[in-house]
Amino acid sequence: MAKLAHFTEENSCYFLTSTTYERKPLFRMDKYAQILCNIIYNLRNREKMSLLGFVIMPEHLHLLVVPIHGIKISWIMQEIKKGSARLINRERFCRAQGRARLPTFSYLNLSVLVDVNQIG
Repeated sequence: MAKLAHFTEENSCYFLTSTTYERKPLFRMDKYAQILCNIIYNLRNREKMSLLGFVIMPEHLHLLVVPIHGIKISWIMQEIKKGSARLINRERFCRAQGRARLPTFSYLNLSVLVDVNQIG
């Protein structure tokens, strides 16, 4: 499958969608969904993005975000994917089993026409 082009426009709102590896329903388990929530809230609290909303489904998530000046969408997605994969795998697999395949995510970004000055 061909990769979609990713783009960034300053001061824009983005609709991001990401899916788990092989669309496994990892987030059906509350503890894994909570790990993902914590990662997303941490980025917001560190002022890397304005978080307008998100929803976590069993095998994917949707986010509405406005990156803070100088922050790229790809970096935001990298932090979400890397942090959640590391913590979820720590929960799922014992060290005795060796390295397990990380639950990878793909993502799609779409610019959303929103006047960010109207967002409180």
